[in-house]
Amino acid sequence: MLDSLLELEDKNPKAYWDIINKFKYSDKDISDQSSNIPSDEWYNYFNKLLNVDCSNEQDDFPTGFNVFLDYDIHMQEVLKAIKSLKNNTSVGFDCISNEMLKHSSVNMLNCICKLFNIILKSTLFPSSWTEITKHCKQINVNLQKPDNPKNKNMIDPFHFRYRMEPKVKVTERIRELLQDVTERLDTDTTNEIEEIKTYIIKNEKNTEIPFKLVHFAYKNRKPEKCSLYLNELLEDSNLILKEYIPPTRNPELEARIKKLKTQQENKDYKKMTKNVGTFKVHEPGSIGKELKTLNNQMIGVFNFVLTVGGAFVFGYMATKYAFADSGQDSFPLQLMSGLVLGTIVFFADLYFLVKEDMR
Repeated sequence: MLDSLLELEDKNPKAYWDIINKFKYSDKDISDQSSNIPSDEWYNYFNKLLNVDCSNEQDDFPTGFNVFLDYDIHMQEVLKAIKSLKNNTSVGFDCISNEMLKHSSVNMLNCICKLFNIILKSTLFPSSWTEITKHCKQINVNLQKPDNPKNKNMIDPFHFRYRMEPKVKVTERIRELLQDVTERLDTDTTNEIEEIKTYIIKNEKNTEIPFKLVHFAYKNRKPEKCSLYLNELLEDSNLILKEYIPPTRNPELEARIKKLKTQQENKDYKKMTKNVGTFKVHEPGSIGKELKTLNNQMIGVFNFVLTVGGAFVFGYMATKYAFADSGQDSFPLQLMSGLVLGTIVFFADLYFLVKEDMR
């Protein structure tokens, strides 16, 4: 019965559902409906489910490099992923909720996109986004390894701190404290004990020791043997700071900076002295321009004199002909009319000449 149902499910769905509908419960009891199927058939069916032969199955895992995925992530992809986030979900280890990402997508979209691209290009990302602490610790360990090839172009803050750490002058108090600590503590306990022995025990001529070793010895002292405070212990000692040695600069960069400084100084000097020098160098072709300018100026002066003189003559002669029949002497009136018209034209021409020179 069950085998026939499985065959009808794919070949004849209508007949399959007709048989299923016959099994629907009516007013009879459930036990009466199930009594139509023999118990052996039930047992054989479920027994086959547990005895599946998987030896011939082969998992097809794709191998090789997917070229299509090897491209930078675009902001549209990041924005689409942010919009697909669900609200009211629990936050991860970074305590950043989906609502925060959605509301800050306008201002932070470019930063998030750059972050993903940097991580994918450098391949320095954690195996799980929730293991941020583990990843930070691993970065810290890599920074302290001088043989790590990734640290060639990186500044090691730990190495720089100990390289610039100050030293103190060894006095009798400090020497006794160091010897007492080295006698009580085992060398295998800490690395500082071995360093103290290297500085003091093996080479007694050393008069300087790093301050971190003195501080370590002071923390591990016996109070009954050394009851002094740290400042009292260093009272007779001197603090010795290492001289800072700046790194050598690139010669090509130095030459370029020197050239730019010289150009800027010459430019500033010319700007300050552009109206001071009495001698002006004439460039080739400048004489023709000067002659043309002089010619225009002479024409302007000639027009100015001609216009003012013409206005004076016009006023003088117009008054003479106007009062010719009166028989009286009109010379003062003629002279005054000519001067008035000449003065008006004089100031008008002077205005236009000054305006032309100011352009």
